[in-house]
Amino acid sequence: MELDLIDKDEGFEPALIRRGFYLQQLEEYWKYFDKNQLMVIGFKEFIVDIKGVLSQVESFIGVPKYNWDQLVEEPRNKRSYHEPISKGDELFLKSSLNKPNKALFDEVGALNW
Repeated sequence: MELDLIDKDEGFEPALIRRGFYLQQLEEYWKYFDKNQLMVIGFKEFIVDIKGVLSQVESFIGVPKYNWDQLVEEPRNKRSYHEPISKGDELFLKSSLNKPNKALFDEVGALNW
């Protein structure tokens, strides 16, 4: 249903798939800010090196360095899934998001997400 609405350029909800079109979201910000004013970070970059990413953000926005040694790095808002995503759903999502993700990566570079 949502893909039909997206194809027709109608409506915004449900937006479960549309929220995965990150380039469209960035393009809205780029209407008001230069591209070099926004830093795009892949989620897994935080997981792998949160302190390093926070240091990059500090440099990007021009604030003094902070000592992140006291940062609690334990996962928050983490939950277990009762069952894994089905192969059919996974393939559907990958095929639906393949073209938008390629456009995103072409615009901002590869992201570790």
